[in-house]
Amino acid sequence: MSWLQRLLRRRHSEPDVSLHRVQEKFRQFRSLLDRHDQAMRAISDMEEKSHGDYLFDLNYIRSSLNNIKSWMVEAVELMVALGGDSYTPLRRRLETTFSEIEQILPLSSTIEKDTLTIPFEALSRDRARSVGSKNAQLGEMKTKLGLPVPEGFAISAWAYKRFLDSGNLQERIGERINSLNIKRHDDLVACSEEIRDSILSHRVPEDIVAAAKSSLAELTDRYPAKRFAMRSSAIGEDTLFSFAGQYASLLNVPPRGLIDAYREVLASKFTPQAIYYYLSHALKGSGLAMSVGCVAMIDPVSAGVVYSRSPVDPDDDCVVISSIWGLGKYLVDGRLTPDTFWISRGDKTIVNQTIARKMVRLVPDLERGTIEEDVPEADQTKPSVTTEQLCQLAIYALKLEEHYGSPQDVEWAVDREGQIFLLQTRPLQIARVSQNQMNVDTVKLKRLINNGTTVSPGIGSGRVCHVSSVEDLADVGVGTVLVTPNSFPGIVTVMTKVNAIVTEVGGVANHMATIAREYRVPTLGNVRSAHQLPAGEEVTVDASHGVVYAGAQRDLIKVRKAEYELFSDMVIINTLRKLLESISPLNLLHPRASAFRVDNCETIHDICRFIHQKGIEEMFRAATGLGKSRGGLRLITDMPLEVRLIYLDRENATMGGRGQLGVDQLDSIPMEAFWKGIAQEGWPASSPSPDLARVEGAVSDDDDRNPRYRKTSFAMLSHEYMICNLHMGYHFTTVEAMCTDDPDRNYCRVQWGEGGAQLNKRVRRISLIADVAKRLGFENYSHADFLDVLLSYLPREDMCERLTLLGRLTMMTKQLDMALSNDDIALWYKKDIMKRLGLSSDEGSDA
Repeated sequence: MSWLQRLLRRRHSEPDVSLHRVQEKFRQFRSLLDRHDQAMRAISDMEEKSHGDYLFDLNYIRSSLNNIKSWMVEAVELMVALGGDSYTPLRRRLETTFSEIEQILPLSSTIEKDTLTIPFEALSRDRARSVGSKNAQLGEMKTKLGLPVPEGFAISAWAYKRFLDSGNLQERIGERINSLNIKRHDDLVACSEEIRDSILSHRVPEDIVAAAKSSLAELTDRYPAKRFAMRSSAIGEDTLFSFAGQYASLLNVPPRGLIDAYREVLASKFTPQAIYYYLSHALKGSGLAMSVGCVAMIDPVSAGVVYSRSPVDPDDDCVVISSIWGLGKYLVDGRLTPDTFWISRGDKTIVNQTIARKMVRLVPDLERGTIEEDVPEADQTKPSVTTEQLCQLAIYALKLEEHYGSPQDVEWAVDREGQIFLLQTRPLQIARVSQNQMNVDTVKLKRLINNGTTVSPGIGSGRVCHVSSVEDLADVGVGTVLVTPNSFPGIVTVMTKVNAIVTEVGGVANHMATIAREYRVPTLGNVRSAHQLPAGEEVTVDASHGVVYAGAQRDLIKVRKAEYELFSDMVIINTLRKLLESISPLNLLHPRASAFRVDNCETIHDICRFIHQKGIEEMFRAATGLGKSRGGLRLITDMPLEVRLIYLDRENATMGGRGQLGVDQLDSIPMEAFWKGIAQEGWPASSPSPDLARVEGAVSDDDDRNPRYRKTSFAMLSHEYMICNLHMGYHFTTVEAMCTDDPDRNYCRVQWGEGGAQLNKRVRRISLIADVAKRLGFENYSHADFLDVLLSYLPREDMCERLTLLGRLTMMTKQLDMALSNDDIALWYKKDIMKRLGLSSDEGSDA
C-alpha cells in the first residue's frame, strides 16, 4: 500500500484526516479479504479432497484446520477493527464452531471428567472419548446390537488422567518424550524404559483402586470363573489409526492382580514401538489417554479374526475368517499361520479355504496366566472352526459392517461349550490398489520365491536384511527388504525405512499386517523359505503377486507400482466429510434477510460469508460517512446492477453530479477497461438454464418484476487502481487490478466463488473460467469451486486488453453454473466462449 500512500500524498497538499481514516479502513478491508480468500481456498481444497480422488492423511486435515482457524481469527479481529464492537460476538461464534469441529477430530480434545469405572452394559460408541473405541464398541455391540460380548467394565480415561496428574507424572513424561530422537533406536528404547519404570512404580490413587475393586466385585458375582483379561483401549485407537498390536493385553489375570495389571497396560502405551507409532503420525502422547477394559476371560477352543471384506482384494465379495486353536494371541501376534476361510457374503457358503498346520496353541493356566502346549497331531491339520461357526461369524461380521457403515475387523473366540464371543470390532484397513495394466514379460526373471501370501499389496526392492528380534532392528538400513521368521510389534519402528517385508509365518490377519497396510509397505507372509534369501543380496518383492525376484527389477516396479484408491482410505475420508458438515455448508444466503446475523452462523463458511458481506458494507459505510460531499457515487448504467463507487485519490464531490457518475467519467484506467467488456457483452437476454429464472426471482428486490439485484456491487478506485466486487445472484466476483506505465507494478487478480447450483456444477464453471483465464495468460491457483487467478508484469495496454476480455467473460458466465449439468455441456460452453472472445485457435479449441 506504500505506492497508494505516495500517490495520495502527491494529490493532496494538505492531508485530510477523514480520508486517511478511510484509507486505514481500506487497508484493514483488504487484509480482511485476503484472510477470507485464504480460508475459502482451504475449504474448497478440503471439499475437493473429500471426493476421494487424492490421497491425504490426518496431518493434512489438521494443518488445513489450523490454517483456516488462524486466518479466520485474524479476519474476525479485522472485522471488529473495521466495524466496531458490534462484531465482537463473532469471536465467540468462531470459538464455539471450532470447538465443535475439534470434538469430531480424533485425538484432539481434552479429557473430560467422568466416572472412574463404567460397566459395558452402560456403554455405547458415543462414549469412545471416555473409554476408548475398543471398550465403547464392546458396549455398542452388547447394548445396541444384542451380539454376544463377554461381561466386563472399563476403567475410564479420566482415571488415567488422575493417575498421571498425581505426582506430576504427565509433565515428566512429556519432558522426556520432547527430548527424544525417534530415529535413534537406542534413545527410543532408553526413553521407553524410563517412562515405563516410572509408571510401574507409581502409586495408583486410592479412589481409582476403590472404584476398580468395587466394579470387579460386582463382576465376579456374575462371572464364576473369576479370571479376567485386562485390555488396552486408548482414546483414538481403532479410529483413523489402528494402533494395532502397540498396546498390551494381559490374559487370565486373577482378581489380586487387578491393579498391577492396570499399571502394566498403562505402561504399554510407552513401549518403543508405541512411542514411535504415534510420533511418526505426528500425534501427541498427551492426547492419547488410556482406558483399560477388564473383561471376563474366555477359555477358548479356537479363536481368530473375521474381516467383513478381504483387506487386500475387496472385490472378491467374500468374508475372510482366520482361525487357530486356543487363544487368538498367537494369530494376531503373527506367531502362527492360521487356517483361512473365504465365505460368500451372499449365501454364507465356503468359497475357498486353506488349512494350516497348527503345531502349538496358547491356553490359559492358573499359575502362569497362559502357557504354550502342543496340539495333538490329529488336530494339527484339522479345521479349527466348524462350518456352522463360520456361517455365524460371517453373519455377525456383515451385521457389524452394516451398522458401522464400513468394513470391519472383528476378533472372536469360541469357548468350550461352542459359544461364540466377539472380543473387538474396528474399521478394517483395506488396501485397494490399482496397477498399470501393461503386459510385463517376467519369464526371464529369476524367481526366488513363488508361493507367498499377499499381506499388504505393492512392489518394492532392496537388499535383504534378516531380523528376528527387537535387538536386530537397530541395524535395519533405509531402503532394505526386511525378512523375519514372524512378525513382532517392534517392526513398526522401521516401517518408514523398509521397502518391503517378508515373513516365514503369518497371514493377513495379524497386527503387523494391519500396520503394514496402514504404512503401505508391500508385505508377503507364510513364506516358509524366507530364511534362505541371501543377506545383503538385492531382491524385488512383488507382494501383489506373491513373488520374490532376484535383483532390483526397476522396470517391473515402474509398471506394477501400486496406486492406492479411495476404498483404502474410507475411514479418513469419512472423517473429513464429517468435519466438512461443520465447515462448508452455506446457510446465510440473503444479506438483507433478518436471519443474516452472527448467531445464525452455523458453519465456518457462514462466518466467512458474514464477514465478507459485512466487511464490504462497513467499508462502503466508512467511505460514504465522510459526508455528503464525499458520498459514494452510483454508476449510471442500463444494467440491473447497482454499482457504488468510492475514489481514494480525490474528492468524491468533484466527480459526476447528484451522487452519480457516468461510465465516460470514471477516470480509472483499470475500471474503464473492465467495464468496457461488461458493457460490450451486455446483460444476458436469457438464462442459460430454466432454473435460473427461479434463482433471479429469489434474489430480486421486493417487487419480483424489478430485475435489479438486491446485493450492491462495490468499487474502490484511483486513477491507476481498482478493487471491484460484483454481486450477481448467488456468486461474487472480485477483480483487483493495477495499470501503470511501469509493467513491473501491474497486475490483475480475480477471485470468483459461491453460486446457486450444486457443488459439481459450480466446480465445472470455475474449471471453465480458469481454462479461459489461462489462455489469457493468468496463473491459476483455483481450488474446486473457488477461482483464484493472477496476471502480472504486463504493459498497461496489454493489461487493459485482458481486463476488457475479463469483463466480457464475467457476463458470459453469469449464473452459467446452473446449466453445467455434465462435462460435455461444460466443454461446449467453453469452446463457444473462447470463440466469441477470439481465443479459438488450434491449440486452444480443446483447452
